[in-house]
Amino acid sequence: MLQLLFAYAFPYLSFRTGSVDLPGAEGTARYLLASEMSPSRSPDVAVQAMPLFGGAMMTVVGVLATGSRYGWDHWKTVATQGVPRRALIGGALAAATTLTAALVVVVMAQSLATSLAIAHIEGLPTTPPTATALLQRAAAGFVVLETWLLLGCASGVLAAVPAFRRDWPSSGPWSSRICSAG
Repeated sequence: MLQLLFAYAFPYLSFRTGSVDLPGAEGTARYLLASEMSPSRSPDVAVQAMPLFGGAMMTVVGVLATGSRYGWDHWKTVATQGVPRRALIGGALAAATTLTAALVVVVMAQSLATSLAIAHIEGLPTTPPTATALLQRAAAGFVVLETWLLLGCASGVLAAVPAFRRDWPSSGPWSSRICSAG
């Protein structure tokens, strides 16, 4: 939703009102906005917004995919059923990766549909992007979002491990320094 707002809604409003023209360059900024919102540029526009908007969301998904199992006694339940921990973590990562791929497809389709609608409304060329450009940008978007997802997964595990050990920090070589500091 934020991607649509910042990549299409605000530029479209500027395009419609003509408030983007600079003195001495009448029409140039409108032309640039029109070309940026064209359907052939929609894969580029979709990928440009992914690190900012998608990155935060995928980090949270990663933290929840791996870290939440520690706080809800999930590991105790899984341990009694005999499921290997490796299989459980692999399944969580596979499910989160599937979500990432689905999100990339939805964002690309949403971006293309929005740019086609704007081009149709304004009478601009509706030349679609090439299949190669679409696949390359989708792969780039997947890599960006998957990187943020994996960072979230690692953060979830690292933050949850101390929470899993209920006696931490009262045990270990560091406990005397932490506990006696106050």
